[in-house]
Amino acid sequence: MLQHPQIDPVALSLGPLKIHWYGLTYLVGFLAGWWLGRLRARKPWSPITEVQMGDLLFYLALGVILAIAPTITIKITTVTMQIY
Repeated sequence: MLQHPQIDPVALSLGPLKIHWYGLTYLVGFLAGWWLGRLRARKPWSPITEVQMGDLLFYLALGVILAIAPTITIKITTVTMQIY
């Protein structure tokens, strides 16, 4: 039987801000895509310019943010005070 390791999905926690592993993989993927896209955009046969590559990355990142925005939960804690 295969035993799966119990890995915490939160890579980094800074107070109420939690950075998950999948968020870091998105970041690495976008940076790698931007870097490779810029390398190819510099070639004379490329149909896209470096500026267009930056614009494409912006719209891709915006699409990802808008796609995951409905799944973001904000936990608000309430403080109950009793006055005597």
